[in-house]
Amino acid sequence: MKDGLLAVIKVNYDHSHTRQTNDAYSSLRPIEQRRIEFNKYFENGCNTTHAMVQHERNLLEEGIELPSLAMSSAQLNPKKRTVQHWYEKWQHEKYGAKDDKASLEVSMFNVSCNLKFLLQFSL
Repeated sequence: MKDGLLAVIKVNYDHSHTRQTNDAYSSLRPIEQRRIEFNKYFENGCNTTHAMVQHERNLLEEGIELPSLAMSSAQLNPKKRTVQHWYEKWQHEKYGAKDDKASLEVSMFNVSCNLKFLLQFSL
C-alpha cells in the first residue's frame, strides 16, 4: 500500500454488456443543430407536439440508417421534455415574460400551426 492507503482500486473499462441499445441512445444530449431546427419549427407556428411530429417526419424522409435506433437517439430526436424546455426558452426570448397579451399572441400563433398541421394530414 502507498502513503497509508488501505486499498488500491483498479477500474476495468471493459463492458460486459452492449452499449448500443435504444435506452443508451436516449440518454445522449441533443446536438446544437437540433435546437436550431426546433426554433425554426417554432418560428413557423408549431408548438412542441407539432414540432416533434414534423421533426420525426423529416428524419424519416431523409432516409436515416437504422430508423429505430435513430428515433430513440436523443441526439437526433430530442425527448419531449427537452423540446418543451426549448419552446419555453424560445417563447421567453421572442415574447419576454409571460403576461396575458403575450399568451394571446402565442395562442394565436399555435392556432396557425394547428391548421397547417391538420391540412397536411387531410390531403
